[in-house]
Amino acid sequence: MLNTTEARFNMMKKTNFLEEAVMMVDFSHPNVLTLLAITIEDNIPNVILPFMENGDLRSYVLDEKNKFVLGELLNFCLQVASGMEYLALKKFVHRDLAARNCMVDSSLTVKVADFGLARDLYETNYYIAENRSIPLPYKWMPIECLSGKLQFSEKTDVWSYGVLMWEVFTRGGSPYFDLQHRELKHFLKRGERLEKPEIVPDYLYAVMCSCWHSESRSRPTFSELKSSIESIFTFDQDYLTHQKEAKEESQLVQISEHEKNNVYEFSMIESF
Repeated sequence: MLNTTEARFNMMKKTNFLEEAVMMVDFSHPNVLTLLAITIEDNIPNVILPFMENGDLRSYVLDEKNKFVLGELLNFCLQVASGMEYLALKKFVHRDLAARNCMVDSSLTVKVADFGLARDLYETNYYIAENRSIPLPYKWMPIECLSGKLQFSEKTDVWSYGVLMWEVFTRGGSPYFDLQHRELKHFLKRGERLEKPEIVPDYLYAVMCSCWHSESRSRPTFSELKSSIESIFTFDQDYLTHQKEAKEESQLVQISEHEKNNVYEFSMIESF
């Protein structure tokens, strides 16, 4: 699959693009999308990525033709945590982790993707605080970023990961669907968070909520999240039910009527 840009490049932007692309070439993990090659055509850099047969994770879990038990959805989350653990150990901050930015291959392996590379090509200073007119994915951003502190780290990615878990367990739900960015900031400051998906047991929801601690230093690392999810599989053997033919209708995770009628909003904020 070829990912290219129509934007004009100056030398500095090309250099930044190529530096990040070279970093991606060094990534080697089953749950991180690998950059296969870099080409330059008409003085515009292009990146060549593997073809992902099942598309992005959000679309895959939203598709009603796909049937899942809870353990399979949790396994998707575990794979993302594993990929993010690898990136965190590499000191790489994603900055836009969401179900739409994870890809699913033919073997149902989930790969963290879209590292801001193409976004940096289309938008100057996409995440720089000085430029408040640049769109930001605010419904995946932690509370401190909504308050204007645009400093990104593993712990900001962890907040986004909690929202990604919510997306997966709601089969592609839109987080905070009816809240605009100013309302969301006040909502979170009051201590409120995304509601527990109906299918999620309390101890799994506690893992999700740990990602949304108001103090970033109190959020778990991806290594800790991965360990927590692995322990859930060990604790509850029912999560290990993965055979399609063994599933009863009562075990399947359904898409709610609300989500069927819910037009997905790619929530971006243009200014604070």
